[in-house]
Amino acid sequence: MNLEMKNLINMWYKTSQGIVTFDFDSTLTTPAWDWVNQTWTGGDEPNWDMIAELKRYAAQGKIIHIVTSRHPDVAQTADPNQKFTSVEDFVAKYQLPVAQIHYTAGEPKGPILQQLGSEMHHDDDEEEINSATDAGVQSYKVPHLFDNTP
Repeated sequence: MNLEMKNLINMWYKTSQGIVTFDFDSTLTTPAWDWVNQTWTGGDEPNWDMIAELKRYAAQGKIIHIVTSRHPDVAQTADPNQKFTSVEDFVAKYQLPVAQIHYTAGEPKGPILQQLGSEMHHDDDEEEINSATDAGVQSYKVPHLFDNTP
C-alpha cells in the first residue's frame, strides 16, 4: 500500500470515528495545592466528572487521546513532596479507554490537536484553549473551584 493510500485510510478512519482529546493534569485529575511553589498543580486524584465525559465519548465510538504538556521523559512532576502519578499509570489504574498519549513538553497543544483531527479538546488551561481555537479545534474549558470562570 502506498503512502497516499495509507494517508487516505487514516483520514477516513479519523473522520468516521471522531477523535476527542483531553488534557491530563487538572483535567482528568483534580488540582492539588503545591505548598512549595504556592500554586495549583495537577494532582493524582481523579476528576470523576471529566472521566465520565471521557467514557461517554468512548461509548459513542469516539477515539480518545490524551494530550499533555508534560515532558515525555518525565513520568512524574519534579516536586518530590507531591505524590503525582504517571499518565500511563493513571490510565491503567482507572481503565480509561485511551488510544494514545501525546506529550508536548510545554509547547502549545493546538498544532498536535489539529494534526490528530481532534473534534473536541478538554483542558483547564486558558492558553491551551486559545491554542486549540487558533488551530480550528473546538474546545471545552474545564472549570475548577479556584477559577473565576462560570
